[in-house]
Amino acid sequence: LVSMAKKVCMAQGGIPNINGDDRGNHQFVIHIKIYAGNMAAIMERCLRCLIDEPEKYNNEVIFCVDRTTCTPFKDFILPYMKAAGFKHCEAQSYLRSFISAAYTSLLSKFDPGTCRDHLTLNAHRFLNGKTLSTVQ
Repeated sequence: LVSMAKKVCMAQGGIPNINGDDRGNHQFVIHIKIYAGNMAAIMERCLRCLIDEPEKYNNEVIFCVDRTTCTPFKDFILPYMKAAGFKHCEAQSYLRSFISAAYTSLLSKFDPGTCRDHLTLNAHRFLNGKTLSTVQ
């Protein structure tokens, strides 16, 4: 991930910067994930322990979790890019970056080697894609 980000920064002349707010879940790296199924399994195990051996657990279970926070991807990758000597590029609009990525993807279908250091449409969608849901 870091090596690909470095390639993009070298091709762009710095860290790409898009105007506007974060556009959804795609821009977030979640440090600690507890999926609903895993959480349900943990809770079920706790309840079974209480049912099977209540004295052993003094009739209580203490459940603790750390605060799980989301970090915008650009904030996650920024220290690595700054350590590699890159600075923010001039901000560009979402539309301009989308058109550039679409053009790069189209070119890559004809000659994959020419677009190696640019964001493809899929990469652009991952990093900057607009979605209906947001992380709150």
